[in-house]
Amino acid sequence: MLNHKRSRRDFFRQYIRAGTLLLGGGLFISSCTKGKQEQEEQATAYSGDPCSDLSNVSAEEIQKRENLGYVADTPIADNQCNNCNLYLPPGDKACGGCMLFKGPVHAEGYCTYWAPKV
Repeated sequence: MLNHKRSRRDFFRQYIRAGTLLLGGGLFISSCTKGKQEQEEQATAYSGDPCSDLSNVSAEEIQKRENLGYVADTPIADNQCNNCNLYLPPGDKACGGCMLFKGPVHAEGYCTYWAPKV
């Protein structure tokens, strides 16, 4: 004879465990798909220009670039990244860089912190 007498306390313990497992699994699956979506968005944003490829740049650094007013084409003809004191020449890379933020920089670019070379 089986004695399956369960208390209300046992019922709630099982209910909470099952709910926790379902919630944890849902969050795990959600985090996996979110990262994949971000990678796909960055891949589609890449236009083929290596200086516009921000796929290896964090969202925080991209925000920093925007806050500094960086644009790929300068609005002021005499003030370009390649004649800025903060510009890092490309060396063996296709694009240069900047001391203020990470990621590729167009030589013809500009930001609000442009400083003449001395």
